[in-house]
Amino acid sequence: MSQLDYVSTTLNKVVMILAANGSIRARMKFAAREWHPITADKLPKALRNDWQYIVDRLSSVKNDDIGNVPATINKLSDDALNDLAIGIMQFAFRVEDFEMERQ
Repeated sequence: MSQLDYVSTTLNKVVMILAANGSIRARMKFAAREWHPITADKLPKALRNDWQYIVDRLSSVKNDDIGNVPATINKLSDDALNDLAIGIMQFAFRVEDFEMERQ
């Protein structure tokens, strides 16, 4: 499995989590456990900045006790989390499209 295949598979799981029922805060925290191994260096250059933006936005609150991502999720409004969830889903579709273009 190539790195891009791994990223695509992981993001598909994340999309399923984000699309499920429940609070956006809980879904985002659960999704973060899935996507945390994805780093910009595992992506084609054309996708790196977009992923890094998402990661930076979701880790802007520094907290050594619970971690930056959970602390950021706790601080963001539901509207901001919904916007980020949509951004993550759109990014997942872009990765899938990029992968299909390579085939």
